[in-house]
Amino acid sequence: MAFKNMTDKRVCVIDGCNNPYRSKGYCNKHYQHWKIYGDAEYDTQAARFWAKVDKKEFDECWLWKGPVINSGYGTTRTPSGFKTTAHRATWEWVHGVVLSVEVHVCHTCDNRLCVNPNHLFLGTREENMKDMVAKGRSPRGSKQGKSLLTESDVITIRSLSGILSQTQIGEIYGVAQATISKIIMGGSWSWLK
Repeated sequence: MAFKNMTDKRVCVIDGCNNPYRSKGYCNKHYQHWKIYGDAEYDTQAARFWAKVDKKEFDECWLWKGPVINSGYGTTRTPSGFKTTAHRATWEWVHGVVLSVEVHVCHTCDNRLCVNPNHLFLGTREENMKDMVAKGRSPRGSKQGKSLLTESDVITIRSLSGILSQTQIGEIYGVAQATISKIIMGGSWSWLK
């Protein structure tokens, strides 16, 4: 980093910047960058980002080595300084495009820590969900979270069909007759054989 003569306290110490001094010798723009990233110059931001990536071969996953949030995705800042997931920031670094919130950056590899640009593609939330279901990664059955029934319950319910009424089966399992009907007719839990 090249500094100006430190005796001039009225302007930013960064060469080429003549903005008024704010704090630590920096103008407001460079001071804010220093507070967020630990240095005042902008050209090192990309180097800091890529230093947190374990780059492998072209077709392998490049794993994020920086901070990770509870959902298992890496977290960092975009080139414009906004906090986001590492794979989304990768897209912005590589393509130089700021994405709207409606646009999702999806993984072909389904590895949440992967930031290999060759494994990323753009899609809508709906497309991302369809991709998840097509790859068999969506929670279903008792793993879904809101389910009142287990896989074993559903198999038993189907075996009771024709022996007990749907209303009686529903009362046994604490669910509505309509739920039992959907299970028996294959409208829900159809993946369970």
